[in-house]
Amino acid sequence: ADYRPAAPSVRKMKKTADTLTLVLEKNPDILETIGKKKTTQFIVGFAAETDDLDRYAMEKLRKKNCDLVVANDVTLPGAGFGQDTNIVKIFDQNGLLLSLEQLPKHEVARRLLHLVAERLQTGGGDADVR
Repeated sequence: ADYRPAAPSVRKMKKTADTLTLVLEKNPDILETIGKKKTTQFIVGFAAETDDLDRYAMEKLRKKNCDLVVANDVTLPGAGFGQDTNIVKIFDQNGLLLSLEQLPKHEVARRLLHLVAERLQTGGGDADVR
């Protein structure tokens, strides 16, 4: 999660008012931390977006020192959370590498693993994803 409660309650919070305000604080960014410590590791980041997918994916890739970023627009039908399918775009340092139409999530994972394996074998070069 990107944020957590600033002051977690140690007891159940009883329903006493019509509204509740929670103060959240930022969690440490694990991907950014890994990217800063990167030596020879191959790092894949993930970006769930609602707008400007391409721009935000490339920003994440560069800022967090990823080799690939798999991004999806969670507003699209058939993509995102709570579904068995996804629609993704995969980016590398040169930009958009691959767009995958709506596929079962296990197929998206299979293609991503194939791409990573190819890149590892070729030292990061272009891979043919089937």
